Amino acid sequence: VLSDSVHVRNSDLESQISLQATLPADQSSPHIDFDASWVVLDLSAIHRYLPATIIPPKLSQWLENAFVSGYVTSGHTHFDGRVANFPFDDGSGVFRLEARLENTTIEYAPDWPAPEFRHLEIVVENTHFLSVENSVVDIGNYYQDARIEIHDLRDPVLKVDAFATGTLQSIHDYISDSPVANIFGGQLKSVEVDGDASFDLSITLPVNDIKSYDFSTRIRSSGGTVRVLGFPAAITELNGSFTVSRNGVSSDSLFATFLGHPIDFNLTRTPDSVFPFRAV
Repeated sequence: VLSDSVHVRNSDLESQISLQATLPADQSSPHIDFDASWVVLDLSAIHRYLPATIIPPKLSQWLENAFVSGYVTSGHTHFDGRVANFPFDDGSGVFRLEARLENTTIEYAPDWPAPEFRHLEIVVENTHFLSVENSVVDIGNYYQDARIEIHDLRDPVLKVDAFATGTLQSIHDYISDSPVANIFGGQLKSVEVDGDASFDLSITLPVNDIKSYDFSTRIRSSGGTVRVLGFPAAITELNGSFTVSRNGVSSDSLFATFLGHPIDFNLTRTPDSVFPFRAV
């Protein structure tokens, strides 16, 4: 069966498809050679076109909820192999999808800030999802070429590793709007910060068990200022780095000026048994 240059268009997408199907006489699995070039005009509708028989239900639900808005300016899909052998763990076939997304908002988990991608280049090869070319703005923090990966879409675990620039305030806002704020026992709202900062961010998010996430960020401050509400004196000239993770906080060569004198910081998480709240 051969079909060359079939055009498909509706309110959600446009596509041009070439298809060659070989149907064995013994009625075994057909061999499909498929190529498609496409654009998506409304990314929030993409879940309607995903193959339900291949994508696990929880992943399908996650994809439906994750892509809030945006569009695909260019996409290409290539499939070559026997349908029964997909996803070609034995190397007997090829499935590859490449796409460029623009002005895209992705809500990757409830209660986490939804990043806005200026552009996002993605590659799906068999069951491996990867993006290493992208730019993101997330509550005032700017990321360039973060590594976004799902090793196996059959058991999807989203991993994000990124370097970002912003301010202490934008990082404060990001943590305050995420589950990581629980580490600080509600005390972040009593802290005001100012100054430039950069940070490394690592997130691991099992799609099938989102509450089992892992999170770590190493924050670097340059000349920052910290004020605690109700306390008249500010901490100024804050320099150095500290780490915030799901399990606590720690500092590495963190120093500042307080009441005109130099001070060093050693940040730790207070044991739950010491105070009725968790604070740093």
